Amino acid sequence: MKRRLRTRARIWRITPKAYTSGEMAVIRELQSRGITFFTQQQVRVGSRRFIIDIFVPPNIAVEIDGPHHMSSLRASRDKVKDELLRSMGVKVLRFQDSVARSKPSEVVDAIVREIEASQSKE
Repeated sequence: MKRRLRTRARIWRITPKAYTSGEMAVIRELQSRGITFFTQQQVRVGSRRFIIDIFVPPNIAVEIDGPHHMSSLRASRDKVKDELLRSMGVKVLRFQDSVARSKPSEVVDAIVREIEASQSKE
């Protein structure tokens, strides 16, 4: 049985304290292209809770990883998170914050390719 991913609408508030500079750049690019998305989505899988940086319906999780994601502890947590999301049918895309900040259009191009791929499977 496939579990349904629950999301909740979130107002697009772009403030420096709420998002990394890479997240802000990708959010602005998504908005400029008219792509529907939600930010900081809380997901529960069993007793575990995760936050998805950017969720693009119907099933794409976009994670923008800063330098702290390079630690072995954080990397192992990210791996568990990715595996659980994939088990729910969610495609996980990870990008370094520096890449998202400097090339947001390339990040959004990758997201659009995933949207198109998921639509062609339907």
